[in-house]
Parts: sequence; structure tokens; C-alpha cells
Amino acid sequence: MVHIRRSPAHARSLKIVYTPEALGDLNRFSQDITARIFDKMDWFASQPDPLHFARSLKGNPRGATHRFRIGVYRILKITLRS
Repeated sequence: MVHIRRSPAHARSLKIVYTPEALGDLNRFSQDITARIFDKMDWFASQPDPLHFARSLKGNPRGATHRFRIGVYRILKITLRS
């Protein structure tokens, strides 16, 4: 699970915060897959509209609102307002 937070200094800048559960999941992957996921999530966050690349979720019990696809992997997202 990934939390994406809007930076107060720049309305269009986003910050990615990985939950402990997500980091634990990522530790089970090889270093190249983990690097690919981190790189792609950084790329998504750097885009003017990151959610353009995500699929909207409805009724997710974990509270996730969107998911990003990176190859065969799916990253769940929750937006926190700061």
C-alpha cells in the first residue's frame, strides 16, 4: 500500500510514502524488481496528473482508492491530504 501526499510547497508535487506492509512486501522481491517498482512510482509521482496512469477502485476494504500497474505487479494507493 502506498500513500501519496501533495507537497504543501508545490500543489502539483507529490510525495510517495510506503507503508511498513508495502516495504515488507517489496523486501521479498529481487533487487531489480524492487528498483523497477520504486523507479516507476517516482516517475508516476513526477507527472502532472499521476492518477491518469492509475485505475480507480471502488469498495476496497483496505481503503485504497486507485491502483497502479507496474508489469505484473499492482500498487494500491491511498491519498492523504496534508
